[in-house]
Amino acid sequence: MQKPLQAIIAGSHYEPDGEGDGDKLLINYYLDENPQDASRPKRLATTPGSRLVGEDGDFTGGSLRGLFQADTLFGGDLVVADGTTLRRYDPDGDSYTAMTGTVTGADPVMAAINDAEAMFNSGGKLFHTSDGSTLTEASASGGIANQLAAEGVTEIKSVDQIDFRMFFVYGNKIGYSPVGNFTGVTDNAFYAPTAAPDGLVRGFIHGGILHACGTKTMELWYQSGVGTDPLNRATRIVPRGLAGRNCIASVAGELCFIGDDLDVYVLQGTRPVSILGSEAWVTRFLEGADMSTVVCSEQEIEGHAMFIINAPIGTIAYSFKTRRWHKRITNGLAFYEYAYFAKRGNLLYGASRNAEKLAHISREYYSDDQAAPLTFGTVINRTFTAHVPMRRGIDELGTIRLEGTKGIGQPAGQGNDPMVSMEISRNGGNTYGAGRSRAVGAQGEYGTRTKWETNGSIEPEQTVLKFTIGDFVQFIPKQVLCGEEV
Repeated sequence: MQKPLQAIIAGSHYEPDGEGDGDKLLINYYLDENPQDASRPKRLATTPGSRLVGEDGDFTGGSLRGLFQADTLFGGDLVVADGTTLRRYDPDGDSYTAMTGTVTGADPVMAAINDAEAMFNSGGKLFHTSDGSTLTEASASGGIANQLAAEGVTEIKSVDQIDFRMFFVYGNKIGYSPVGNFTGVTDNAFYAPTAAPDGLVRGFIHGGILHACGTKTMELWYQSGVGTDPLNRATRIVPRGLAGRNCIASVAGELCFIGDDLDVYVLQGTRPVSILGSEAWVTRFLEGADMSTVVCSEQEIEGHAMFIINAPIGTIAYSFKTRRWHKRITNGLAFYEYAYFAKRGNLLYGASRNAEKLAHISREYYSDDQAAPLTFGTVINRTFTAHVPMRRGIDELGTIRLEGTKGIGQPAGQGNDPMVSMEISRNGGNTYGAGRSRAVGAQGEYGTRTKWETNGSIEPEQTVLKFTIGDFVQFIPKQVLCGEEV
């Protein structure tokens, strides 16, 4: 009697390069370590769900544009960019307060925040607050306006801060403020990166260094310690530019960005190091995206630091712990709607780029839009594939059995009898047959055998099994076995 054939569960997502190329699906799952089983050192983990906070009626902008947090200036509140209004959210009181004054534009909002003041970049303009409650436009007059006029431009591209000093990018210049006075910009307080002839996309501060990101190169500007001349430019430049204004993020101490060649990089000194490996599908994915709509961010999940690339055509995520990619999808959309993140204490919050939603993000939630921790909200469909290897002398799949966390159904309501659907492809995942659902066990039914019979033949190197579960449970797959004796 031959041992059952073990199908290989996907550890990362992969999208085919044309007809005949097989796919691997890892959607709303990601690869994680499995310390409880030495024979299977890796397992899949579920991506987080979300619990809505506050009242949706407090938002009026249609979709959110940014999320920030500061312990001192905003008293620990979150600041939500809601259309042209900035709202403070108090997690302790679960309440919102609109700041006085409005901002412009519909683009993602940037911010430079310290203990005493904040500057927001929105719609190409700068808006300032020193009390955390009242906004005034700072780019309409004074040194900021004079610098814009001298450059012959009207738009601020980005804003950031180092040690109580603000830096802002406009045209091909980097303007800066005095320490502790964001609005005290003088007419000649600027730098002009000239090491390469490309135009500036934005400035980004990482590790106390200002990265002047151009369309084809990146210049590094270090703090000089001189009050009237605060930066020194590095002699070497980074030979890669930035694909779009929001295509960069700091992730677990690493500077990650999408380059002008649509490769994805970590910057080591002045050397961009690709993190794609053999995952060329990521570049193919990015070729279909409008870089002006891409928002990159960091998300930390139980020891996994993730680089999230969020675009209207889809959302992909890279784990620095496992160096693997997966895909995120919000039900009913082509992408993961939470594009902006901020932490308050140990809690992670997300703002939706698609709707008027602010949510607490956590793996404790098994669905999206939950009203309370154990209340079902909007389904999260989780999908993974398992490739069936060829073994001599076997031409039938026989019975297929899925092993994983069993007996985890809810006591009542949605998820009380959780089901998983399986589809079979015999052409590498290009097309799949109809799905068939099986139970994974009501609450306490730990011995449930999740299996499918009468599955037809194996196509050499081409048979792929696709599993999808959307019930209100945290199902973790462990192995997929094929054969008559499973």
